[in-house]
Amino acid sequence: RANEIGWTDFSEGMKLLDSAEDDIERTLSLSKDIIDIEKDSERTVIDSEGIAPRTERPRKAMNQGKRELELGSLREAEKLFRIAKIRALDIIEHWENAEIAIQNAREAITGLRGSDLERMQSLMRAAEDEMDNESPGGALIIAQAIPGHVENLGEAMSAAKSKVEDAKEMLSRTDGLDTTIWDEMLSNATQAMEDGNGSMARGLADSIIREITATEEAKSSMQRALRQRKSLRKRWEGHIQENEWEEKLQEILDDTKSEKWRVALEKMETLTSDLDAIYAAQEDAEELLNFIENEWKDTRNKLESCGIGPQDKDRLACESEVSKARIALNSGDVDSCLKSLGKSDELMERLRRRF
Repeated sequence: RANEIGWTDFSEGMKLLDSAEDDIERTLSLSKDIIDIEKDSERTVIDSEGIAPRTERPRKAMNQGKRELELGSLREAEKLFRIAKIRALDIIEHWENAEIAIQNAREAITGLRGSDLERMQSLMRAAEDEMDNESPGGALIIAQAIPGHVENLGEAMSAAKSKVEDAKEMLSRTDGLDTTIWDEMLSNATQAMEDGNGSMARGLADSIIREITATEEAKSSMQRALRQRKSLRKRWEGHIQENEWEEKLQEILDDTKSEKWRVALEKMETLTSDLDAIYAAQEDAEELLNFIENEWKDTRNKLESCGIGPQDKDRLACESEVSKARIALNSGDVDSCLKSLGKSDELMERLRRRF
């Protein structure tokens, strides 16, 4: 090709010749080096076969490299020889240690049960798969981690056992509480411990402790609240919703008799919150009513001075609405109070226009 191009473009032809010479030199150099690379890799593969005679991957890469060398593919042969050496070195450096680590891991998991055992067996299989794939370095990493995991599981199991004992003790100290559900949960937690499922056992024990604590706190709060029943009832005496509040209180008392302390506390908190909201609205309405009453007193005096007497139709209507507002508020009927206040304000405005 350089000869053909050189007839028309001498400079380009010379570049092609220089490039060809460079390729020849690299090939000759690689031809010399490839023999050394092959010998070095062969020695390493033989050493690995001495440690693990049944391994195949290093020898397989070595044989493939030799075939490529015979076919003249020097670079492919070099790559395969290097791969064979890497695989062989992995076996030389890690095989024996990996076998020892796997044996140690196998011994470490012998005392496990249930889900903990299943998780560790899964790691064991992963390590063994790495060995089957002739990757002892990966197997060593996995196997060495298993005893540490087992130690952590042991600590977790010990913590779970302690938590189950705490739940059992708390159950034994409950007074006046229905423990049927908690007894069943404790039985399940104990069974989970026997099955080696520490996480489930601890979860159940934590739930028992949390539920008992919340229930005892609710019971204590309710007992304090019930001692204030008289004060609570005074808040709705004479109120338009007195019967409704009394029914709600009776529901709460029934819940406490059934030992539904948390349900009772929730209802009591709702009841007191609703009462607080209603009395806040009544205070606002009281303030507005006082203002309207004062306004009406002033307006009424001016009406008298102008000769608009008590028998006037508009004056009578306004007097009636202000009175209705006061009566409604005294009974706790805030809505009716506000409605009457609105009408009285309109009537006062009409009366003011008359003087």
